[in-house]
Amino acid sequence: MLVNVYIGDLEILFKDSAKYEEYLSELSEERKKKTLKIKSYEGRCRSIGAGVLLDEALKQYSLREKDMTYGYGEVGKPYFKEAPELYFNLSHSRSRAMCVIGDIPVGCDIEFIKKANDGIAKRFFSAKDNELLKSAKRLGEPEYRERFYTLWTLKESYIKCTGLGLKCPMDSFSFIYDIEKYHIDGNADYSFLSDIERSNSDIKDGYAYSVCVNNNELPELKIRNIVL
Repeated sequence: MLVNVYIGDLEILFKDSAKYEEYLSELSEERKKKTLKIKSYEGRCRSIGAGVLLDEALKQYSLREKDMTYGYGEVGKPYFKEAPELYFNLSHSRSRAMCVIGDIPVGCDIEFIKKANDGIAKRFFSAKDNELLKSAKRLGEPEYRERFYTLWTLKESYIKCTGLGLKCPMDSFSFIYDIEKYHIDGNADYSFLSDIERSNSDIKDGYAYSVCVNNNELPELKIRNIVL
């Protein structure tokens, strides 16, 4: 059992209109239409970048994104009609995009690290999650930010893996940190990987990302960093 994770640096798409057009032209008609509906140029770049990563991920299965037909589950989670045995998920934030793909249900989330918000934590996180945040806050602001965005991406990755969407409120489940790993309190059916990409020592400009898989043990993960 193998799950592949792709993380892409999208800076060139923001700066090079020729690359933007080139990558857009290589995507499926459905992805193009979805991308062109996005109002902001930066938003379209992120959508293109996520599509390019998905195309790269599909190549290992001798498939291409432009040849695939999308289907959608009950709450809108996409799948490929030509390859329903493959599971994938996409995410993007600022100048990064992320794709995870495998033969078991998967979810992912990536977030740019900015100032953490106590009000958001109290509103969206459970009491146990907020206790984890308090323990990090005692160590300093950088650690607090890291813990906040790690928990946020963990929760998003789980919701996206299950395909439940808004049917699964963020505060309806809690994370426990045990032996340097996060897992859901009372639910051993899912496993997680989380990490931080730091651009400097105080992680003001870094990214947090998480992967969730529907398996009680984390399978082999291959992580590829790609500069588009």
